[in-house]
Formats: sequence, structure tokens, C-alpha cells
Amino acid sequence: MRETAHLFGTEQSLFGVVTHPQEGSASRTGVVILNAGQVHHVGPNRVHAGVARHLAGAGFITARIDQSGKGESPVRSGLVRTESLVRDFDDVESYMSSLGVDRYVIFGLCSGADDALIIAHQRQQVSGLALLDSFVEHNRLRYVDYVLRTALDFYWVRHAPRNVVPRVKGLLLNKGNQVDVRDWDEPEVMNGYYNDFIDRGGNLIAIFTHGARYYSRRGQLASALGASRGLKEIYLKDASHTYCERAHRESMYSHISEWMLQTFPEN
Repeated sequence: MRETAHLFGTEQSLFGVVTHPQEGSASRTGVVILNAGQVHHVGPNRVHAGVARHLAGAGFITARIDQSGKGESPVRSGLVRTESLVRDFDDVESYMSSLGVDRYVIFGLCSGADDALIIAHQRQQVSGLALLDSFVEHNRLRYVDYVLRTALDFYWVRHAPRNVVPRVKGLLLNKGNQVDVRDWDEPEVMNGYYNDFIDRGGNLIAIFTHGARYYSRRGQLASALGASRGLKEIYLKDASHTYCERAHRESMYSHISEWMLQTFPEN
């Protein structure tokens, strides 16, 4: 395994780190790893670096990029969000295709998962999505369930007078939560992105954590979409949104590597 830094595109403005598998073991399937929020290409708690290295160990070439306007990559002036996302993907795809890659999986955590859905909707070359705490349809009752689960956590119980009461109020009033800061379209549009991708033969692994306050039960995404074909849904109920604990990161890496090898077995 080796890692190299690259500037992608004709303007060489998109920065990323490519992790290459052992010589002669590379798959035709490449993985593009998007930013989580404004965190650069290493990812929160080095999640993106860990995913890239685990997948390279399994034979998949990966590129963890700084999307335009994030990390080391400047903004693409004059483009709206979707146009910039697609241009970023096209620049990486052009490079990876020169290495023999002809199908792609996009990995995204939080806002990266939202961006991955948009790119997959625009580009047929995307055959797989590995999404962490991605969109799933929700309602206010989900927050009540989250509050009850949180109340059982020792930290919050111990600090109840100062922390739990304001947190409960915020959740029940739908204030200060992930739904407010994620740039989601209406549920029917987001569900349409999922269903269109699956209907064209795409494969998806969606991993949710306790930190996704809008997610409260296993199978919630499959239920919202009305189907489970092409979808593997996992709930890591003890993991935080940014995978602060090493054991939870390792569990997530294993789930994604196993799914990749089962879904894209040809080398």
C-alpha cells in the first residue's frame, strides 16, 4: 500500500490523497471519499484516512478529496452546489479511469453522505454508495425516542441539571439539531434520489449511529423507501456521529470492507 498526493483536473485545483493497494491487486472499482462538513480530507477522528487504508488493504484504490471550497481546494467560482460537486467528481474520475477504474463507490459521512447522493443522481458511473448517518425520513416522535435513550446514558444523567433539561427542550422544539444544519431537500426528493439509484442497479450500505438523532430504529431507511433490495442498513447504536471511539471506527471499517468485497468481488 502507498499513498500519493494529487491535484486533480485540468486546472489542478482539486486536492486529494490517493491510497493505492498492493501492486497488481487493484480492483476495477474505485472509491471517492468526500468531506464531512468542513473537516479536511483526513476526516473527523481520522475516519477518512482509516477507511481509505482499510479499503486499499482489500484491493480498492481510494481518493479522499478536499471538495472545492474545503481544505486545500479553492472554491469553483460561478458554480452552484450541484455543479461544483459534479465537477469535483468528474476531475477525480478522469484520473482514476487512467488507472483502470471503470466503476465508482462514493463514501460520505454527514454532509458528505448528502453530497454523495446528489453526485450519484447525476452520474451513472457511480455503482455504490457507502453512507454514514445519511438522510432518512423522520418525525418529531423520533426525538422523544432519542431523549429517552440519552437519559439512560450515565454522562447526561450525571449532569442532568445543567445539560439534560436544555437538551430535552431543544430536541422537542426541533432546535439545534442535525436536521437544521443539513441541507436536505424535501423527503420525497431525497427518497427519490435513493430509489432512482437502487432502481438502476446501484448498491448502498447505510450505517447509522446513536449520534443521528433522527434515526431511532433498525430498518428505518428500508421502511421509508418501501424496499430493501440493493440496500444494506446497519445501526451502530453505541457509536457517536464522528466515531470518537476506536472500537466503533474499527467496526465501521469492517462493515464497509466486507460489503465492498461482497458487492464488487471482481479484481
